[in-house]
Amino acid sequence: THLIHRKHGLITRMVNAVDLADIKFKEEAK
Repeated sequence: THLIHRKHGLITRMVNAVDLADIKFKEEAK
């Protein structure tokens, strides 16, 4: 269970990083 939880946390951080980059890109594109 602990290993799965750590993997999920990593995926969540990667998704958050992509979301932040996407927001930043859209802000700069204005």
